[in-house]
Amino acid sequence: MFIAIQSQESLEANLIALKYHPGSVELMDKPIMDCTKDNIMQRQNRFFIKDDPAAILIIEFARETREEIMEIAGKLEKRDAEAGRGYHFPIVFPPDLKKVWI
Repeated sequence: MFIAIQSQESLEANLIALKYHPGSVELMDKPIMDCTKDNIMQRQNRFFIKDDPAAILIIEFARETREEIMEIAGKLEKRDAEAGRGYHFPIVFPPDLKKVWI
């Protein structure tokens, strides 16, 4: 997962993420995230969001082991950080993963 300060960062980070063959990628912008702030049911699903980002890029990897996912996520985070994109890179596993996609 990638949390960005600006929407453009998320769009550029998507190009980096695709090089790691994710199972899915979803860009969620501020207007959509703002809809969840005042919704009691959705507020609990924002546990992975830090601060008030302009956009987030949700990147899902399907690999054989948790270790493989941690390794690839670490590589992706390093590459994004080196490119100056993003500021928060949470990694979410089941059962909390379903809250991200709700």
